[in-house]
Amino acid sequence: MSILLLIIVLAVLILAHEFGHFIVAKKAGIKVEEFGLGFPPRIWGWKYGETTYSFNWIPFGGFVKILGENPDEEQKTEITSDSRSFQNKPRSIQALVLAAGVTFNVLLAWLLLVVGLSIGLPSSIANAPAGYTVSNPQLLITDTLAKSPAALAGLKSGMIILYVERDGVSRINQPDAKSLREFIGTSVGQTLTLGIKGDFKDESSGDALKQFKEIKVKPITGLVSDQAAIGISMDTIGILKLPFSLAFVEAAKLTLALIVNIALALKGILVGIFMGQTTVLSSVAGPVGLVTIVGSSFALGFPYLLNLVAVISINLAVINVLPFPALDGGRLLVLLIETIGRRPLNSRLVNAVNTVGFVLLIILMILVTYKDIARLVTS
Repeated sequence: MSILLLIIVLAVLILAHEFGHFIVAKKAGIKVEEFGLGFPPRIWGWKYGETTYSFNWIPFGGFVKILGENPDEEQKTEITSDSRSFQNKPRSIQALVLAAGVTFNVLLAWLLLVVGLSIGLPSSIANAPAGYTVSNPQLLITDTLAKSPAALAGLKSGMIILYVERDGVSRINQPDAKSLREFIGTSVGQTLTLGIKGDFKDESSGDALKQFKEIKVKPITGLVSDQAAIGISMDTIGILKLPFSLAFVEAAKLTLALIVNIALALKGILVGIFMGQTTVLSSVAGPVGLVTIVGSSFALGFPYLLNLVAVISINLAVINVLPFPALDGGRLLVLLIETIGRRPLNSRLVNAVNTVGFVLLIILMILVTYKDIARLVTS
């Protein structure tokens, strides 16, 4: 079921991205030769009008084949003079076509968040608009510090804290972040019992059999200033439901915030890789990891799945706008250089660089998938 959900999610995201390129190219009078879901070799396809629509064997991706987007191919087929060629359009039009995929991924995320907020979307109490409250608030672990008491005890992001108890006497049910932080701060060296809601595996069989577990942990000093801590970040999350008209505005704000946060997170990953810190890849999920994430989100409820798909869509937009060969951002960079230099770059060189970039992306995908599988085996 999770695999099927992931295939549907990826298909929707890819279709949105490639449809952006497709529709803007069509509106600009550029001939679109093929609209493909997945990468070749082709499974099957059909031609409608002047465009071939195809399904291909490599499922993680998609493409739109636009007349004239590849200059070498244009030279071989001797149609460089065609007025409907991509290369013969003004560079401003070319830029709009290249940026359309990213734009449509952002628009998709915004629309998903509009729908989500209209039916009820997981949201932080702190982010609720004035006059509106979230229902069913729960204290969520948003991050766990490596090698902290919390991490060593098995606490992970995404788990929900139902209660905390000390010595079987002092207890707080349904704590908020402030009350739990104060409780932990006065419990240095003492054993705390946390009632945790999450997906837990049976240690003998490895099957996920229960969604509740009591976890014991001892606060220590030195993790944060002035008080004892166990090494977790927390936020109170509930369901926020807004009128449809207000949902449009709030979804736009949330979309912008996600773009900024994802861009900053991606910056941290890229800087880490450049500095040789390969451990940063542990925070990146590939196709195998997404199967688990999508399945878990759907199990929590449809609004959670909508929220996840919106986040993934913005991730794709941010990644695609990077000035890296084979990505939309890389093609936009080439276009900018050509505009400044007032002449096209050597087409063979550009195509060679894009090919190398594509190969590197495939290698990165393989590496991330390997780490996904390794995590599943060792978890």
